[in-house]
Amino acid sequence: MDFLTYKFFFCTILVITLLIITIISVLLYTRIREIKTLQKHSLIMSELIERLQMILKSAKMSTWELNVMERSIDFNFQNFDDTESTDSYNTTIDNYYKALHPDDVEKIQNSYIDVLNGEKAVFHETYRIKFKGDDTYRRLESYATVARRDLSGTPVVLVGASKLTEDVCSISRIEASLRVSPSISPQAPLSYHPHTRESDKSFS
Repeated sequence: MDFLTYKFFFCTILVITLLIITIISVLLYTRIREIKTLQKHSLIMSELIERLQMILKSAKMSTWELNVMERSIDFNFQNFDDTESTDSYNTTIDNYYKALHPDDVEKIQNSYIDVLNGEKAVFHETYRIKFKGDDTYRRLESYATVARRDLSGTPVVLVGASKLTEDVCSISRIEASLRVSPSISPQAPLSYHPHTRESDKSFS
């Protein structure tokens, strides 16, 4: 191998090496930027979640998640400070309906069906329910919306938040007194009355 050939070979190897180093450097730089961006987004997300938790706690609202396919509900009652219920637990939709006041069951079923069928975007209802380990009906105001859909667009997960409202016993006494009051029209019902509805009852 003469000097020129050796020089050409050496220069070729050097250029290839520099090119490889350049490519690796660019890839590492890009990856480092991606990691920093992800870390920044993660920090922002953590701050948003923390703020949301503070808002929910200050409003005494607790969260829950309803899995349509598994027919189960995960409750988190950590922001309810006047119940003896555990912080969180999982139950079936059937048991959830059993915990509702009988007069509220059909109303809640229909409202869920409306959200799942896309007839309304947000579930917003006030209803009576018994918590686990408590025989007293509590009145909840709840909001929920679709959080996840399958590939066909069918809702599979709903997420919601609930807060305790007035004491049911006090409200019941007020409603009872209003029902017997002669100044109240008998044609103006104060509570929900089940109605016949032609709709998909697959969620009921």
